[in-house]
Amino acid sequence: MIVLIKPNSNVSYNNTRLPSSVNKAQGIYNPLGLAYLASSIEKNGYKVQIIDMEVEDIFGAEIKNRLREIKPDFVGVTSMTPNVRGALEILKFTKEVSKGIKTIIGGVQMSVYPKETVSPEYVDYGIVGEGEESFVDLLDGKLGADGLIFKDNGNIIINKPRAPNNNISDLPFPARHLLAVEKYSSVIMKHPMTSILAARGCPFNCNFCYRDESLKYRGRSVTNVVDEMQECVERWKVKEIAFYNDCFPNKQWMRELCEAILRRNIKVSWSSPQRIDLVDKELLQLMKRSGCIGLRYGVESGNQLILDLMNKQTKLADIEQVFKLTKDAGIETFGYFMIGYASEDKNTIQDTINFAKKLNPDWLMFTVATPLPNTEFMNQVKDKIDPEYWRKYTLGEDVGRIPFVMEGADKYCEQAYKSFYLRPQFIFKKIAKLRDFDQFKKYSRGAMSLLRFRMV
Repeated sequence: MIVLIKPNSNVSYNNTRLPSSVNKAQGIYNPLGLAYLASSIEKNGYKVQIIDMEVEDIFGAEIKNRLREIKPDFVGVTSMTPNVRGALEILKFTKEVSKGIKTIIGGVQMSVYPKETVSPEYVDYGIVGEGEESFVDLLDGKLGADGLIFKDNGNIIINKPRAPNNNISDLPFPARHLLAVEKYSSVIMKHPMTSILAARGCPFNCNFCYRDESLKYRGRSVTNVVDEMQECVERWKVKEIAFYNDCFPNKQWMRELCEAILRRNIKVSWSSPQRIDLVDKELLQLMKRSGCIGLRYGVESGNQLILDLMNKQTKLADIEQVFKLTKDAGIETFGYFMIGYASEDKNTIQDTINFAKKLNPDWLMFTVATPLPNTEFMNQVKDKIDPEYWRKYTLGEDVGRIPFVMEGADKYCEQAYKSFYLRPQFIFKKIAKLRDFDQFKKYSRGAMSLLRFRMV
């Protein structure tokens, strides 16, 4: 038996600068990465379970009791750099349950600090890059396979990277039958909901993102994506689907997707992240007809100099125009914004707050800019933050929480949230659009998270 675990993000050692009160209120999305991994494991004849500690609301040592009941042979966790300590703690607890259980760690963190991450004695194996094939190779005992990390007499052996899978349409659909689909939700989405990954990788190079050069952009076929959408509607009775890939860089592919949804008469609402330079009036109108009810745009800043420093390759005037076109098409807008990027001051932050109000999206999220390892952003602030911070953090050194790039960024973030969401104009608009009591409860939780604003 293999057990795959998603750590709970609502813990003190989750080293991000997200507003924890807002983050908790917004809901929980299904762990697509683990679900993809599980379906490939099942396809190859192995038994597997998924434990999503966040959706089950369990913490720390509580996982021990679950593992004692299941008695797995392997336990795998996924990790990004900010939550690596939580992921490693789970593997430590696993060995306390039984030293005979083999422990595995994967995720983006492994592409950044592979050796450091597997160095603890309670970690047996690591997987670098996409895990569907590598994990099965490990279960089959093929330790020489590409993408694997293992230990040999105390020495850490890192095999060469596995080439990215260019045929992701051939992967089995995520193992939603191993998840409590009804427990996943979003404050701004219909229920039940789910998420779908239509592509992997990203062709753009924003300076705040870590990009593994080996994981280039690869999209699934339109037919494959629409087949999954249809299964989600018919089998899981979902009312809304959130695409979770970074963006849709191919307008023609997007047109074909919309036409296929209409042709099959799939009745489901859907939303997606997108860049403002990858849509036009005609495409937005087609998206609306096919069920698109929301687009999530990474605006990031309301100051052009900061946008250029981020390498967003977008212009403020173009952002305004696309928000207008999206609203005219009848599609809700969601804007992502950062507070406290490199070289920011109170004036550039005020520009962002003012721009957010001018755009007046239906929803938005402000986050405090956090420099991640191996990014240009980290290089831009190396005079303020130790470039080795995340390596030391991975190794368990007492380095504290990642510092703010700009002093007082948390207070500016709180100001930004409250000045946007607590406007009478915004409140009355949402009240007027209330559909039912369930939506009222979601909005109430969101409002309380703002009034009790707290950073992690």
